Amino acid sequence: MLLSSAFDRVVETTPCRGAILRIEHVDLTARCRDCESEFVVEQFQFVCPGCASNKVTILRGDELRFLD
Repeated sequence: MLLSSAFDRVVETTPCRGAILRIEHVDLTARCRDCESEFVVEQFQFVCPGCASNKVTILRGDELRFLD
């Protein structure tokens, strides 16, 4: 993964040498604004499987968090 490779290169020459990057994969989940159903977005198809609406709101899976 590109992020993992970049992290390893950057930290090796800093006081953070030896730091570990932990990546937790979370399903990209959305809610349809028309019928309110929640679904996992697959293959970047942002279309509700229940009513075929493309009016969706992302609920989770698009975040990037840095924790100490």
